[in-house]
Amino acid sequence: NGPAQLQIAEEMAQVASSSEEGAIWAEQDRATALMFAGRVGEAIASARRAWTQARQRMLPMLTLTAGSSLASKLIDIAHFDEADEVISECLELERRVAGSGERFAMAKVGNWSIHDLRHQIWLSRGDWRDAIASLEREVIRQSQPHFRMHLHWHISVWLARCADSGRSVEVERHAEASRQDGVAADCRRCSRELALKTAESFARLGRLEEAEKELQAWDENGRPGAMNDMLWRRHVAALIAVARGDPAGIAEIEAVLAERDRLGLAGALLWTRLDLAGALIGSDKRRAAEEFRKAGDEAAAARAATEQHLAELGLRRLGVHTWRRGQARAGENAMDRLSEREREIATLIGAGHSNPEIAGRLFLSRKTVERHVSNILARTGARNRTELARLLNVQETRPTSR
Repeated sequence: NGPAQLQIAEEMAQVASSSEEGAIWAEQDRATALMFAGRVGEAIASARRAWTQARQRMLPMLTLTAGSSLASKLIDIAHFDEADEVISECLELERRVAGSGERFAMAKVGNWSIHDLRHQIWLSRGDWRDAIASLEREVIRQSQPHFRMHLHWHISVWLARCADSGRSVEVERHAEASRQDGVAADCRRCSRELALKTAESFARLGRLEEAEKELQAWDENGRPGAMNDMLWRRHVAALIAVARGDPAGIAEIEAVLAERDRLGLAGALLWTRLDLAGALIGSDKRRAAEEFRKAGDEAAAARAATEQHLAELGLRRLGVHTWRRGQARAGENAMDRLSEREREIATLIGAGHSNPEIAGRLFLSRKTVERHVSNILARTGARNRTELARLLNVQETRPTSR
């Protein structure tokens, strides 16, 4: 349980205090225990300390581990920009350490792969279709079933969330592939998490009996899980209840939303609000629109493009006018929608620098620069680099409102 895990972590920190590496590992264990107990803010702070200390002491493998741990928690609180910065730095470090070995850190980062986490960020922050296509390629590259099962379940869940019913066969195919990898990996913890992910996929497809069986498997396969997992278990059960017309389902989604809001789990909160809005359409269209609007605003603030698009789609289906995705609203500076790194790159683009020049100047790989440029164009609504440069010039000469 959380308190016991935290006590063990604190004891390990005391034992390891004389060792630099040991102290960092202990800080990571403490972050994990705090997250398990639902003390999210403290967990993030502890994970940041581990990441900072590993980088300062120039410990490459520990930096990769600490970075993946921090990034996973930043995704949970919807700090996608910071998570992307952390993972980009991890990918750069992997490239420098591994040389030509592109997947050096594939299975050397504890419970997370930095390549898996990169896609989790991309799924929310970029175009989910592109992220799914890249995940499909990642599945082929990944030879270890323990890590490949995670890639399969991300594809299954996100197709169920975002795609139309015409892709249900793909959802099922990846759920089954993940199950087979789970058997091969023989990891009880990951297999249990897979049951929860598969339950969500099946619930969104309307395969309610199968979804309930997966939830039952999750219940029977271990002790109570991490706080986030237990909330997802309630969330999926509520989706099943709503699909069956049980009004208690809406009340349960509201309860899960309130708890995630209290804990600061903003990533899952976006999906809770989107699902609450969808559940309300049949009984209270006005409130459904209000929840879609809140979800859109929260997603925009987190720069979660996929969730924002789904919120706007929900509003349009209710006949409510929305702004064009990617376009700054009246009086809004498009640069304000970018992260610090993106603003830095956008400024260099505006000055006429090419991607290779930007990569060399900022000590980034060309692939990382290309990914940042795609995000910049999507966020600002610019169609190309020339239009972005023109937009930057206009905003630089625009008087500041008082």
